[in-house]
Amino acid sequence: MLAEELPWDDLPPARGRELTYGVCSGCHSMAIVTQQGMTRDQWDETLNWMVEEQGMAELSGDTREQVLDYLAAVYSPDRPHFNQAD
Repeated sequence: MLAEELPWDDLPPARGRELTYGVCSGCHSMAIVTQQGMTRDQWDETLNWMVEEQGMAELSGDTREQVLDYLAAVYSPDRPHFNQAD
């Protein structure tokens, strides 16, 4: 397994972890996600950009909320779970 290929259960535990992994890893490595530090609004804008510019399928209301809640909780600007290179 490549270093950037993280299994879902290596992500920080919180509600929406497995769902977020499934949504994000369908198109790109989770390393891209774990390197970020964005506010909930910035994550929301990023999801909009991915739908509009990258062809990602629109997420339904509850799915989108759970993904945003997870990303904002664990990959926020203070980056409490920042995945630093070894």
